[in-house]
Amino acid sequence: MKDERMMILQMISDGKVTADEGAKLLEAIGHAEKAAQKPSIFREIEWMMDNVLQDNSKKDDPSPRMITIPHDSTIVIKHDAGSLKLLASDNDELCIEGVSARNYKIQQDGNSFQIDAKRFGIGMTVRIPKLVRKLIVHSTLGKITTENLGDALDILEIKTHTGSITANMQTIHSGVYKFTSEVGKIHCYLSPDSTCHIKANVDMGNVSSNLALETIEKGTGLLNGKLNDGGAMVELSTHTGKIFVGTKTW
Repeated sequence: MKDERMMILQMISDGKVTADEGAKLLEAIGHAEKAAQKPSIFREIEWMMDNVLQDNSKKDDPSPRMITIPHDSTIVIKHDAGSLKLLASDNDELCIEGVSARNYKIQQDGNSFQIDAKRFGIGMTVRIPKLVRKLIVHSTLGKITTENLGDALDILEIKTHTGSITANMQTIHSGVYKFTSEVGKIHCYLSPDSTCHIKANVDMGNVSSNLALETIEKGTGLLNGKLNDGGAMVELSTHTGKIFVGTKTW
């Protein structure tokens, strides 16, 4: 996990994280290096990151911001560190919540919008209207959660370097959904009524599912199968962690 250590040291150098916060993250990574395949270690890293990052975000005075967007828009979110929630919205406006406007900037180029949140430790919620057809998310540290974005988008791509991804998709029949993490677990929850082709891959960890899939290929860190003859494309990948795709059991 040399890259993760260098990234945290650079954040300390840039002033995005204090020396004490950086030491806590480095300590958590040190534990993970000794026992990378133990789920409890991943939970510890996620807890450390989430709490260190949330402590910073609480210092802000958040005010919701509504942004008018045209039909068939593309949204790109670049998020340095902190929790990120992506929620489906019935409104025609994009809404950013939980963080003050001074901590991010928005750039527009025609139907494309880019949101840059570069301050360390920002916890942010973005409500995505149905006018959006493509959503791309890049994050460095922290957990990412989506709610009810299934079938609302043509393309959804989420990539994080270190952190978990929880995608509550419900029912999907079309579109392309890609979730990638270098270090962290991925949970993708789908309705058994969905029609999709699922590809999941883990280098260090395991893949599991409780869906009635037509299995094409399966192994400890590999799952390739179709649900109800396919339709949407779901791709899940992490280097170190575990992947679950299926229905919630609680």
